[in-house]
Amino acid sequence: MARKKGQENEIKKVDLSKIKVSSNKLRPFYLAQLLHDETNVGVELSTTQIEEILREVYGIETDRKRIKEDASMLCKLGMDIQVRKSVVSYYSLVNRLFEEAELKLLVDAVAAAKFISQDTSKEMIEKIQALTSKTGRAKLLRNISYENKGADKRTSKNDLEILLVVDRILEAIESNKGISYTYATYRPGKGRIQKSTESVIVKPLHLVWNGDNYYVIVSNGKKQDSSRRVDRFLNVEVCDLDPKGQYLNREDVDMKDFQTAAFRMYRTQTQEIELLFNETVTDSIVDKFGYENFNRSISDGDGWYRVTVKVCPTHIFYSWIFGFQGLVKILSEEHKKQYMDMLEKALQEG
Repeated sequence: MARKKGQENEIKKVDLSKIKVSSNKLRPFYLAQLLHDETNVGVELSTTQIEEILREVYGIETDRKRIKEDASMLCKLGMDIQVRKSVVSYYSLVNRLFEEAELKLLVDAVAAAKFISQDTSKEMIEKIQALTSKTGRAKLLRNISYENKGADKRTSKNDLEILLVVDRILEAIESNKGISYTYATYRPGKGRIQKSTESVIVKPLHLVWNGDNYYVIVSNGKKQDSSRRVDRFLNVEVCDLDPKGQYLNREDVDMKDFQTAAFRMYRTQTQEIELLFNETVTDSIVDKFGYENFNRSISDGDGWYRVTVKVCPTHIFYSWIFGFQGLVKILSEEHKKQYMDMLEKALQEG
């Protein structure tokens, strides 16, 4: 039969779930699911238990020989199944793609992420739980807290918007293109609003997780890089870049330097600043700037030390200095003046 014009490239969809398959052919897959959900290191199922569950839950008859053969096939496919022989054999899945400790880190990260709503966090954690056994799933939920999301008005719709933004940023990075966007800001009583209707075009270089928020490092076409909060992006589209622009490439940004520089995520360039700190606040210096920086500090006598650090000198940085009430001092003259000007302005307007 001749095809009608336009039918040559038609894709015929087939609902595979309606194709009849023999239960016996599904038996190895049910065994894999059973071992994945019900066993772990130290938690086993005997051949008798496996026979009973397959028969009662899935309506499949099996025996010791078939279980052994199916388990052997699953091992060849990459499952790490351990068999302990006794009067009967005991089976367990002992190694998985993620260890429980690794999954716990993922769960904690999702629960702590401020840009993800509580509802979406719970949905994502349920998906992470599915990667381990039922006994392991309960352990993942220990000490999970959503307190940091309590006052957050964001919904799963907002989360979807952020995920779409991230997807478009990644698309632009992979294709070496730019993104156009408008930037949002927050106002009391209004929540998040569009700061300007004028679109900005930048070249995204890296996505960075910092301080429970997602940021994107971008190049503005003037051989400069800066960072933006992903949850502030609106109307994001992948676009071509200005051929005359002097855009940086991914390899031009030293990510180690970028991520270790304190207060980096506040849209100003990193600068070196010399600080003088008292030995009583050493732990805070190490926590903020890392042991590597502290290790280069020089004694100034009487329990005081000098250290040169890389920071973005914003009001956030100066507020951090103020909190030590004189135990951390700025030695760099330019930044000391900025700090004093900020204090004077605060006193005048206070």
